[in-house]
Amino acid sequence: MFQFPNHRPRSRLRRGPRGGRIGPSDGTERPGMGCYVYSRTTTSTWRVACASYGLEPQGIFNGPRFARIDCAPLHGIDFLSQRDVFLIRPVGRRIVRPAVSDRMLFVPRHALLVGSHGQMNEGSIFGKVELASFAGWRSGITQDLLRVLVRDGLREVAYAYLSTTVGQWLLKSTAVGTSIPSMRIDLLERLPFPDRSEIPADEISGLVLAAERARLDADKAESEAIRIIEEEVLPQWLA
Repeated sequence: MFQFPNHRPRSRLRRGPRGGRIGPSDGTERPGMGCYVYSRTTTSTWRVACASYGLEPQGIFNGPRFARIDCAPLHGIDFLSQRDVFLIRPVGRRIVRPAVSDRMLFVPRHALLVGSHGQMNEGSIFGKVELASFAGWRSGITQDLLRVLVRDGLREVAYAYLSTTVGQWLLKSTAVGTSIPSMRIDLLERLPFPDRSEIPADEISGLVLAAERARLDADKAESEAIRIIEEEVLPQWLA
């Protein structure tokens, strides 16, 4: 059972019938979708649902491995590594378009990207979360990044939640392997996820969307400044 720090469960939990609920050991069932966990503190009750509750069908996966062959800018596609996606200004490389389906190579703009391969030392990007709207949806994405497709209305909440200290540790708890850990998708799908009815979802969504718009505007302004230098200033200066 997942517990927030300093929260003590009121009763032991039991697993219900297949496809049923998780409820307290006193034999009573709570209404839910088959994956709710309840607990109580002295002042309030909280409820969390499995992560699969907030995902689209088959909404969490890694891409396939493929050869990365560099090519000239007028050919191929832009490609971003795991490190590139988490840069303030992503600068990828141009590669030959691999024989991979669009779904496995690109990601939709509303997706979340999670660093899912690598070391878990201080400063690493393992478990870090980014909105695909900042860069990923325009380029091919490495298989090292986990694609997370969240149901409508939950993207901003999921992004904020997974970016918290608790969310980061939960993501890291799914790591398997020794030298270069990876995340197990079946464990990710069972992570606890806040129930939308019990959190200020509208307020969280508004704040994340405002930050997203500001960052996209800043990126657009910076790109225009760089374009002016490259196309209008440098050609005359180097002539």
